[in-house]
Amino acid sequence: MIVFFFTDITFSQFYEIDEVEFIHTDKETIDDSELKDAVGLTQSKYYYSDALNDDVISLRNYYFDNGYFEAKVEKVLTFNNEDSTVSIKFLITENQHYRTGNILYTGLNNVTDNLKAIIDTMKTIQTGKYFRKDDMIDYSNGILDLLQNNGYMNATLKSDSGYVILKHDSTVNLKIHFIR
Repeated sequence: MIVFFFTDITFSQFYEIDEVEFIHTDKETIDDSELKDAVGLTQSKYYYSDALNDDVISLRNYYFDNGYFEAKVEKVLTFNNEDSTVSIKFLITENQHYRTGNILYTGLNNVTDNLKAIIDTMKTIQTGKYFRKDDMIDYSNGILDLLQNNGYMNATLKSDSGYVILKHDSTVNLKIHFIR
């Protein structure tokens, strides 16, 4: 095992990255320029296996955060021993793109009716649109700002279950748990 570890480090240090490519196996809805920003290898000159593994995870998370909960990301390496370069291909299968379904928030029982009415009219996240984690966070932050600016200074999201995402056929229902 020790020999393998040192071989891997020595092996990876001598290979320059020749090319990083994104291959879409089913469809391409996220532009490659966005994907390049999500991985560190596009900024690196040399190949490191740990960095590549981290980038695979980063791509999976990027797709997950954009509503592709079942996206698959695999890597294919082609080493050229003659010029000590490596070409890296990310094979991406997007699968189902989920839309936002129902939005339920809990913990607002003690909030005034007027404030509840305002919260109900906030439309920073809309049902039927493709799910994006950033939209969900912006929406809950907007509600928190409204609550805190109207006398509920300690309002926050529940730490262990502030967001719950429930997947259905092609939609996700969101539960946002407020406390205090």
